[in-house]
Amino acid sequence: MINEFDSINGFLVEKGDKIFTSANRSFKYGDGIFETIKLAKGKILLEKYHLQRIELGLKTLKLDTEKYDAEFFSKELNKVILKNYYQNAKIRLSIFRDSPGLYTPMGNRLGFFIEGVHLDSPYYPETPEKLNLGVFTEALKSADGIANCKTTSALIYVLAGVYKKENNWDDVVVLNHKQNVCEAVSSNIFAVIDGVLKTPALTEGPITGTVRNFIVDFCKIHNIKLEQCAITLSELNNAQEIFLTNAVSGIQSVTHFNHQAIPSNEMAKKFQTVLKNEVKQFLE
Repeated sequence: MINEFDSINGFLVEKGDKIFTSANRSFKYGDGIFETIKLAKGKILLEKYHLQRIELGLKTLKLDTEKYDAEFFSKELNKVILKNYYQNAKIRLSIFRDSPGLYTPMGNRLGFFIEGVHLDSPYYPETPEKLNLGVFTEALKSADGIANCKTTSALIYVLAGVYKKENNWDDVVVLNHKQNVCEAVSSNIFAVIDGVLKTPALTEGPITGTVRNFIVDFCKIHNIKLEQCAITLSELNNAQEIFLTNAVSGIQSVTHFNHQAIPSNEMAKKFQTVLKNEVKQFLE
């Protein structure tokens, strides 16, 4: 059996080795961010969007970034990729404030951890035959600047995941503090409403997803009408189409919302083809 390695602050350690103490601020306070990255044939998919989100998170958390730019993290990710001979994999980069203190830290030094797991295929999975989307109603997400970052303070998604499992949904909508549509457990949401493609604006509190941003940029370049706006549950109930986007799963059509069949998946199919072609060209 070949040993695999993770990275802690740039030092390679065998997977499973003890790397943190109880003093870690990400453990104690959720004081950190993370990225979940899909690797295909040894290449990071949508790397530009991941690095942009890392930079947003570092700025928002006010971490010291003098020597930690996008190029630095790209190199550190590739160290782990090469060491483990990863071809198709899911990579997680966790970044945390590595300083003592209580709620008020004594400093803003940065620490990071990189881990990975092998995947079978370089491509995004197909949409399941049935994807039944419900609504999580037991907690609301705030829509502030922190909301757009992928932080390690992920309790609302954990609770939404538990709710999903308990109620036999395939996924659930997370609502913001105005009770508008925000996102799903680990995906951004797009919907065709009255013939117009819409997605919750960043001011509505969703994480700034990598595939979400890819679609937003594609629509701008190709003059496809896309509204980034507030979406109410009532509007989502009347949507002609709903699909979810995620860095590892790609684009997944919602077949049922609250057990009611969604009439179309044409837009999702279109963007699935666009993303598939993007990956194919990137890997050639």
